[in-house]
Amino acid sequence: MKKILAYLMPALLLAGCSSDELKVADQPANQGTQALDEAISFGSESNSVSRAAVTGAEAAALLGNEFRVYGINTKDGATSAVFDNYVVSYVGDGVEDDSNVYGWSYLQDAAGNPLTSLGTSPATQEIKYWDLDADQYDFVAFSGLDDTKQLVGVTSHSFDVDANTLGSLFVSQKVSANYDGSAGVQYGQKINFNFLRMLSRIRIGFYETIPGYAVKNMRFYYDANALSTEVSTISAAGLRGAFPVDGSYTVTYDTNNAPVANLQANSASVANHLVLGELDYTSAENSLIDRTLPYLDEDGNASATPVNSFLSTTSALPTFAKQDAVIDGVAVANSDWQNILPYTKDLADDDAVYANNLVLRCDFELVPLDGGATIKVYNASAVVPASWTQWKPNYAYTYIFKLTSAVQGSTTPPDPSDPQIVDPNRPNPNPNDPPEALTPIVFDAEVSSVENYNQETITNTTQYGGDAITTYSADSNVTEAGEYYVGNTITLSSYSFGRWSYLFSDVEIDEQTVASYASSFYGSWTVLAGADDGTNTVNQNGVSTAQFTADQAGYYVVQLYYLPLGMQDDYANYVSTYKVVKVVNK
Repeated sequence: MKKILAYLMPALLLAGCSSDELKVADQPANQGTQALDEAISFGSESNSVSRAAVTGAEAAALLGNEFRVYGINTKDGATSAVFDNYVVSYVGDGVEDDSNVYGWSYLQDAAGNPLTSLGTSPATQEIKYWDLDADQYDFVAFSGLDDTKQLVGVTSHSFDVDANTLGSLFVSQKVSANYDGSAGVQYGQKINFNFLRMLSRIRIGFYETIPGYAVKNMRFYYDANALSTEVSTISAAGLRGAFPVDGSYTVTYDTNNAPVANLQANSASVANHLVLGELDYTSAENSLIDRTLPYLDEDGNASATPVNSFLSTTSALPTFAKQDAVIDGVAVANSDWQNILPYTKDLADDDAVYANNLVLRCDFELVPLDGGATIKVYNASAVVPASWTQWKPNYAYTYIFKLTSAVQGSTTPPDPSDPQIVDPNRPNPNPNDPPEALTPIVFDAEVSSVENYNQETITNTTQYGGDAITTYSADSNVTEAGEYYVGNTITLSSYSFGRWSYLFSDVEIDEQTVASYASSFYGSWTVLAGADDGTNTVNQNGVSTAQFTADQAGYYVVQLYYLPLGMQDDYANYVSTYKVVKVVNK
């Protein structure tokens, strides 16, 4: 893959990733009123912001051993292109020239061949020097662009991509330099680019906490055929939603020079579902006294050896969906991560093409740990509102779906003519003077690590499209912490509309005891949204939502008090559904 110097995508840096900054060689530079150029060169050196960055030859490999730079200087209000689509090649220590300080050269490639710019007027690239009389320099960089694509400035760019081309596209933040360093870099210092992946990644995992049972044989509903059939036979896990498969992206920069990428309205082809692969099941232990046969087989019988046919029972090691993928240019067999196009559009602009919720719908079987007949469960579902299913470049999103004893899906197959079986998507300046000598401008580069977002979705519906409560926090890390962190803003959502409220307990509560605990609680519930009559006023794309901030470690009992679909509006018909949210200290 090729490497890109960033100025196009500020949003990517919101991921908190490590950054490669443009670096200028520490060589003396002359000071005075004469115009003086300092030579520009490229290298690979780490400057991690929040996570370890990839640098040197490793970064070069990700970037396809080259990237492209567009750079300008501004002097007396006029701008001039200093680097017009210059190709920068990784040569390591094998090539010596004035531009190669950190392993990157824009004069020759690793074989010693002169490099030609990709600008509108291609020419042999020459050494560039800092002009100390210039007011400011601005640089941007990309990797993975087609050679015919021209960079024409340092403020914004547009390009067409699909999943394949985006997989090799890296963009760096914009880097600015001036005489005293107040713009970010001081003349005569090294310039280091931080490259970020343009694409996003997603994975989904499952675990269960149903006492006395193991879960096997999950089947999913997400494509048109499965949605119209009585019982799905699809074993590959997938989600229903809006997933761009190609389109035009515009990259700009925020006030911190961080790149921001946005999919242009109605420019993309959109798939209505995403397949993430077969589940990587694990084994289950039975509860029989005879420990010479400690495991369960697929039919629920005791077995001396483990049989990997069941869901995990821990969030730390969930059962992930896996399939082959190309990750950073490398073919990976049975990867739990899959690439997706980023989508960070503001849904407030009413772009209905993308305003879809993210929906899981599935069947599964319960196998008793002490032997006996299996129980088939149909139409368990959960929904993540569209407002919280936007994917940023260089982010990796983990969705964890937890099956609990609250899952009481029907034990008889659904009728496809049932009106409830519907498409789920309805709805720092340097104070010192620069060195007083002619100094080449040199570049370095690193590639940021992928940042992770984790989402946990607990499935506890009794009917598809019914009362499942989904929880989500952009700052959680379920696979490490078990649940959510103190200080997290936790979003609640459900297809059912009613009154949201919660109470806090420092005593452990689980799915088996939550209903009795709630019914015996005589203190005050904290009401989040909705009136006493069950009318909820928060509507996000056909989904009832509310939020609260977890301010202490313990157990939060969330209640949704609502009138089930089809029931007469009478006080006696209102019901409550609960979810326990565990919160821990960081």
